[in-house]
Amino acid sequence: MAGLQRRMDDAYQRAAALLANSEDYGERSTRDEEEIVAFEASAEAARNRIADLSRQLEVFEAISRVLDDAGTGPDGES
Repeated sequence: MAGLQRRMDDAYQRAAALLANSEDYGERSTRDEEEIVAFEASAEAARNRIADLSRQLEVFEAISRVLDDAGTGPDGES
């Protein structure tokens, strides 16, 4: 997940840099606006994926605890 987090951070940093270096909202070029939207969309997709992976990890950890409590190893033997 660290790589995904870096991707999200990078996308937000690029969007912020582009915002800082571009004209005011009504005066931005179409190209700048499209790039900002693309960076924001990429960051949002990464944030959603991180949330999905975190939820899945919680489920797998819960399953692992149940198996540990049952005394069952990874190969199904006690």
